[in-house]
Amino acid sequence: MHNETELIITAIESLRQEGSIFKDYIFPIASALFASLLGARIAYYFFHYQENIKIEKEKMNTC
Repeated sequence: MHNETELIITAIESLRQEGSIFKDYIFPIASALFASLLGARIAYYFFHYQENIKIEKEKMNTC
């Protein structure tokens, strides 16, 4: 019984992952920053696209 317990303990310890500064800290922050910048860029693009459409409609109504 004691031998089986030691085997289980070694199996569990072998599953433990080593911590990495990149994986634990840098990657989540960088991916969140990238996602927020991408969202801001897309919102900026579509806002100006809608403004251009509105200006073109006003030009058509003026004509």
